[in-house]
Amino acid sequence: MKYFVDSLEPDDQLERVYKIITPQGETIKRLLWDIILHVVNHGTHNRSGVAMVLTKLGHSPSEIEIL
Repeated sequence: MKYFVDSLEPDDQLERVYKIITPQGETIKRLLWDIILHVVNHGTHNRSGVAMVLTKLGHSPSEIEIL
């Protein structure tokens, strides 16, 4: 992700609009920065879910924070 973000030049590329076609055929328009934010949030959601399951099974993953 860092390599991808670092490769963006100039900064206005984050405002680029992408068209996404859903499996139902609906077209959705999203800005690149919005897509990147979604990916980061999705990863956070998945990590917390895995941590919860491991903890309930008695195997806490300890510290999983990125920072």
